[in-house]
Amino acid sequence: MAVTASEGEVAQILSEELSSAQQVASWKAQKRDVFDSALTTGESIRIAKRLGAVQGDLLSPHLKIIYPPGGWGRHDLTETLLELAALVGPSATEAWFRQLLLLETSPVRAFAALHLLAVDLPVRIGNLTIAPLSELPDWPAMQEWQLRMFRTGLYPESVAFRDFPAQPWRVADDGDSAPVLASFEDWLLELEEVCDLIACVSAGAPSIGESLYLYTDPILRPLGLQNGWSIGRSDSFGRSATFDQNVLAFVQSFAALPAGDFRRSLRLSAGRVSLSKRRRSLADRAVDLSIAFEAILNPGHQDITYKLALRTALFVANTVEERGEIRDTMKRFYGVRSKVVHGNALSSPAAAAALIDAAEAVCLRLMGKLIARGTAPDWEAIELGARDPDRRPSDGVDGDRV
Repeated sequence: MAVTASEGEVAQILSEELSSAQQVASWKAQKRDVFDSALTTGESIRIAKRLGAVQGDLLSPHLKIIYPPGGWGRHDLTETLLELAALVGPSATEAWFRQLLLLETSPVRAFAALHLLAVDLPVRIGNLTIAPLSELPDWPAMQEWQLRMFRTGLYPESVAFRDFPAQPWRVADDGDSAPVLASFEDWLLELEEVCDLIACVSAGAPSIGESLYLYTDPILRPLGLQNGWSIGRSDSFGRSATFDQNVLAFVQSFAALPAGDFRRSLRLSAGRVSLSKRRRSLADRAVDLSIAFEAILNPGHQDITYKLALRTALFVANTVEERGEIRDTMKRFYGVRSKVVHGNALSSPAAAAALIDAAEAVCLRLMGKLIARGTAPDWEAIELGARDPDRRPSDGVDGDRV
């Protein structure tokens, strides 16, 4: 909707309001954004009504424009107009205001803070980019977002972002909300999957922190519109992960897997490995790792300890001797798991922690081989000593050589 005021009327109102000695003194004393405390609610409404008299209903719907559903940020259009008038002059502000009211859609960029993931340069993975914080755009809303995270003590090590096509950015004149960016939550799930996969091939387990999406048309930036804000896992316990070519290859190999039960089971295992790495409790670590093993090795839920120990040893080991070691590790790990699940005390927490670390290492080797293989093995055939036709010589000993 275009401004109905004649040329210069909005600028005249802004000029008169700017000339208020009280407001000018307040802005000079603050030496910062005028909307922090320059205007009371009553003053904002009064000025908005003056503008509305020449604009033709500024208060509704255009005060709704700055209250996007679920959004947060700079909420008072009147104060934004006065701030701009103080910075660039009333005439330039009126010109911007006329452009604003003609705008109906805007491109959108989604952002998510990442904890425990260090990157030196931007990395593209599918539809998302992971980058150092230095790559964040110098927009007021971005500065506000970073400051908020810094104050809460949840400052990230890197950031992920994705660009979306143009979306409706304001509420309708009848008060109905503009549609929320439906794919925002899907993008967060995609990012969570990437973080979990990184945990399977790196020392640390990255975690998603705060996330939001912004309407990025330059005309909208003075409003600082933010929407879709949410707090993710942000549990940043443990070591930092690093991103290199091995990590990228692992993530891309998983992405190439066809949809189906095999991919879903690996996805579940990756999530549980990531959770295990972020746990402080040995009991929680043991339970998460056991779920990771069972999801890919025991879809029928039968004879858990024996079956998982045997299948893991046969598939992962590179020598006959290593088979025995892996089988023993798995059996002892499930002994620890059984104790903690049933509430029994561990006789040696230090030994249990070392055993869980060893089981985690086996789980990561198992997942790496399965993803590289690309399809689910015939576990029963492997148990009977049959050769795996898809296994390369470097993947381990063949069943029929034992």
